[in-house]
Amino acid sequence: MQFPFSINKKWLVFLAIALLAIVGLLVARGCKQENNAAIPTENPSRLSTQPATAAAGTAAQQQSAQLVLLPENPTSNDFLLAVFKGESGRVKYRWEKNGETLDGEELDRLAVKHLTKGAVITVFVDNAGASYSASVAIGNLPPVVQQVSLKNPAIHRGVDIELVAIGEDSDGDDVNFNYKWFRDGSQINFNGGSTLSGDQFSRGDQISFQVIPFDGVEEGAPYEGTAITIPNAPPVFISTPPLQFLSETYRYQAQAKDPDDDAITYALENPPPGMIIDRKTGQINWPLVDLSAGEYRVSIVAYDAQGQKGYQEYSLTMSRQ
Repeated sequence: MQFPFSINKKWLVFLAIALLAIVGLLVARGCKQENNAAIPTENPSRLSTQPATAAAGTAAQQQSAQLVLLPENPTSNDFLLAVFKGESGRVKYRWEKNGETLDGEELDRLAVKHLTKGAVITVFVDNAGASYSASVAIGNLPPVVQQVSLKNPAIHRGVDIELVAIGEDSDGDDVNFNYKWFRDGSQINFNGGSTLSGDQFSRGDQISFQVIPFDGVEEGAPYEGTAITIPNAPPVFISTPPLQFLSETYRYQAQAKDPDDDAITYALENPPPGMIIDRKTGQINWPLVDLSAGEYRVSIVAYDAQGQKGYQEYSLTMSRQ
């Protein structure tokens, strides 16, 4: 069956217009995809200091792809996340630690167990025929102070304050400590380390301290202890009693010193029969008459102005001649 020439010409014109429309749609779609690929979805400088390196692929792929590792400055307490923006389709991950492949690690994140101080972690990404990589070094974790205690809690003037610090470092580094001492809020220029000499404070002073841990790389957060109010100190005996005697009277000059420089008075507790002491001077006299043989207990008490007591106790043995 034959159609008139005019009809064939109309069909040809219709087909030509349809083809032009299809071509126009395809061109517009391709331009839209290219423009979309050029717009980054994240700011690489904000995400990582280690931008992706393209090992293979087209120039357009290299420009549009992004591979960063988060966090930017990881430590052994973190896990690593690979953030990849590239072509649609399958994305394959491979991880290395110091150049050695980590078997079984094929996801976009790396477990914390693989992150050790000083290690260099690299992730490799294959996508749409192109390969990319990004690396980061695992940083140091600062040490922490776990506990600080007083070696001798019975503190007063003349008794050193000694601190016992316990620290921890998640990287396994040795932890050392630096110390700062403060009296009534002002730092004491005293280079005694963990021990503050007992002559650096007086009754009523407020003593505080800081313990700063150090792992050889960086310092950790300072530990600040609760302020210590220095209490009154008891008198301390500085004389030694004679334990042998030949005369008919036992004599002993007891002497005590008060660390706070308070005045001292003396007394006897449950003294042997006939023994007396001078309240102000501490002089003891004991006539040795009409005494039975045996052991006699002597207890001397020194009082300061605050009522604090210091004791000296000893025994004397009386034998028959």
